[in-house]
Amino acid sequence: MVLAGCSGGTTVSTYYSFPWETWKRFDNAVFDAQISHPGIFYTMYLELEYDPSLAPAQLPVTVIMTTPSGEVRSRDILFAPNPEKDIVRVVLRTEFAFREKGRCAFEIENRSQYVETKGMKRIGVVMEVEE
Repeated sequence: MVLAGCSGGTTVSTYYSFPWETWKRFDNAVFDAQISHPGIFYTMYLELEYDPSLAPAQLPVTVIMTTPSGEVRSRDILFAPNPEKDIVRVVLRTEFAFREKGRCAFEIENRSQYVETKGMKRIGVVMEVEE
């Protein structure tokens, strides 16, 4: 299930929700964001919402981003869910500007050693305009 992103104002955000709060190892989260204003510098965050009672101590993921101009960038991230909170956010990119308007696609791979990662509610990308 994909939740639509918004591109008004200073923040663009888009999320993927996991069915039954379970992220299966080989089911990549795939979603996009519409880029309306190229040339603006963003700080990009990868955000994970989870059930603290079920989340693993660490969750490795790989983020593959395909920009509207066709450029592909990937990055490995290691989430460390906090048992006191239900959302963790890590910096994905800083000072990043898109060259063109259009669809920016994200594919996030679960790199866990387990077939299923329980307690995962949603994962997404938040892009905030740098001031």
